[in-house]
Amino acid sequence: MLLLGAITLSIFSCKKIHHRVNDELAFNDSSVGLSDTTLIPVTMSFPEARFTQKEFFGAYLESNAITSRLISLIDATAKGAEIHMSMYQLNQENVLEALKRADSRGVNLKLLLDMSRVESQRINPKAINFLRNTALKNTTLWDTNNDIADAALNENKFVIFSEIETGTSKKQYVVFQTSQNLTDADCRYAQDALILADEQLYTFYLNYWTELKNRAISGMAAYNYKSAVISTSQTEAHFLPYRNNGVTINGDISLDFLNRISSPATAEVRIAMAYWDNTRIAILNKLVQLAEQGAKVELVLKSNLSAPLSLFEALESKGGIIKMVNVSDNNRPLTNMENRFTLIKGTFDGVANAKVVITGGLSFTGNSLRNSNGAVLMLKNDEIYNQYETFFSDLMALPEYRTGGSIYQGFPETFEPINAADINKFYPPETVVDLGTGKWKFNQSGLRNESADKIVSGTHAWRSNFNINYSIYLAMDFDVPNGASKVSFYYGTWGTTTNGAASTFILEYSIDQGQTWLQTGNAITEAAWTAKQVTFEVDIAGPVRFRIHRKGLATTGAGNGRLNIDDFAVYRKP
Repeated sequence: MLLLGAITLSIFSCKKIHHRVNDELAFNDSSVGLSDTTLIPVTMSFPEARFTQKEFFGAYLESNAITSRLISLIDATAKGAEIHMSMYQLNQENVLEALKRADSRGVNLKLLLDMSRVESQRINPKAINFLRNTALKNTTLWDTNNDIADAALNENKFVIFSEIETGTSKKQYVVFQTSQNLTDADCRYAQDALILADEQLYTFYLNYWTELKNRAISGMAAYNYKSAVISTSQTEAHFLPYRNNGVTINGDISLDFLNRISSPATAEVRIAMAYWDNTRIAILNKLVQLAEQGAKVELVLKSNLSAPLSLFEALESKGGIIKMVNVSDNNRPLTNMENRFTLIKGTFDGVANAKVVITGGLSFTGNSLRNSNGAVLMLKNDEIYNQYETFFSDLMALPEYRTGGSIYQGFPETFEPINAADINKFYPPETVVDLGTGKWKFNQSGLRNESADKIVSGTHAWRSNFNINYSIYLAMDFDVPNGASKVSFYYGTWGTTTNGAASTFILEYSIDQGQTWLQTGNAITEAAWTAKQVTFEVDIAGPVRFRIHRKGLATTGAGNGRLNIDDFAVYRKP
């Protein structure tokens, strides 16, 4: 009979669980015309990559590309073989039907389903109730409660098979690693799956699954991170959470992969990442560094990003390319993706012309790395890499969520001195100063680094003079070539609430190389004691340059103070 001791005990004792849903699934015994004991050999080669098709995720439609491959593997598993599954969410009826057929054939099924979070508590009871109330003989089911933190979960999405039938022979030790939950909703998202057959890899996954089962109800806080390099050195696996001896491990395995790149000038890095937060910004900083060293860097992100967009625009300013897909604006076509893969081409581990695929259940969030259960799979394989690269191109071709264009390369201008002679010096009108983005014109202003300056990044900010009865300008002495959709920068009043005074300034633009200037937006007069960002939406075609016009007053004191500007950014017209 169905062995549900573990789940029967845990289903009502888990403190984090707030509710259960008694939602039965209807079952069709004649599913797809197969009897309960039909064994169907599968035709495939290893390794294999599977992807949802762009015609589906691009239109937010359900694709069975990954689910159907999993079902074919289940249907090819013979009596006496074992299937181990660890899954965050499962409610697809066709998968449950395939599991029932496998059980009827005498396959030993061992399933771990998450019940740590509200989302899985809402979705997984469908599968739990179905399996609990169906007369299965060879199935054991545990629900998992990751007790490391309230946000921790079993983020795994893998299934391993001790043996499958391929028609001409038996294939042992199959690992199916995917980004896709087994839900109808997930079928509408861009997803990937990687399938390998390797005894060492299978054994490592099986040992990991067994430890997760043993810690299903409690004990994940004491889990110790494990990694494995397969003897061929073409495959390696990492098993999370990233902890040792009850505490989190310093560092980041995703950053470690990037650090294995040498010769950055010839490297290519492509990342499709569904979730990214501030705690993993070191990865982004490394990508910026690689781009500065000449690497080609491309990212696909979601519009509900949990980290400041400006940090990613810094990568664009260094020549990186970012595509942000729409998952949050219901007034426009939605395109979701749940991928968590990295592609690296170049010199990796000292080997030139390597092609590396890194995929699995790890998001670029602190919770995913340090608290949650998750497997990361790395494969060095040219053919699989090429397939992932094609899929990545499909993602890059999706509509861009951001209505404005991307930031110009080299921006934001951070006003860091290039020449030592420019430090802490005030300049007379029309003085040209070399900066990172190009030449700028200063007058009665300079690059300053005192504690009272409102410095956003680096060590310096631009500062105007004060108590003047004439205008002061900070002006680009060059054009950006492809128009502008937006200008943003940080401003502030030099000094503190006791010794600083506000000033009035406007943003102006010129489309005739600085011969005439036009105001855009409203004037700003504010004693900003901490740096404050302002954004001006513009719609300017063709070459254009901008300047800050700090206005003078006939009186001194209030309203005639010093103005700081930092991190000045210009965005292309799309």
